Amino acid sequence: MKTAFARFALKFARGHDVRTAPLRHRWAGWVFRNFPGQISCAQFEQFLMDYHEGSLPPGQAKLFEGHLALCGQCRASYQGYRTSIELGQRLFADADGPLPDDVPDHMVAAVLDVLKAGEGNAR
Repeated sequence: MKTAFARFALKFARGHDVRTAPLRHRWAGWVFRNFPGQISCAQFEQFLMDYHEGSLPPGQAKLFEGHLALCGQCRASYQGYRTSIELGQRLFADADGPLPDDVPDHMVAAVLDVLKAGEGNAR
């Protein structure tokens, strides 16, 4: 059972953002590092891919979800990760089809450069 102080600390930490509330952000980091049942933002990032793929063990998934509920920055990070995965899946759904018209030329050039560099390393 959490103490009254722990409940206060977690409530105060909720939704912290280093840009708009640096003191709250530092407080949240301290809470995540020092209270049982919490994970840090760095640990959150380590769990991100496994959580998204559904391969994170239930205990760690619960810690991940608890952090997600408290940390605004990690929520935004996870949403960006999910959006990137969804866009990538849509973009490559038809690998032999034409590229969407809204893909910028510089992005196509960058991808081609990476592919060319990879071919050179494969030899």
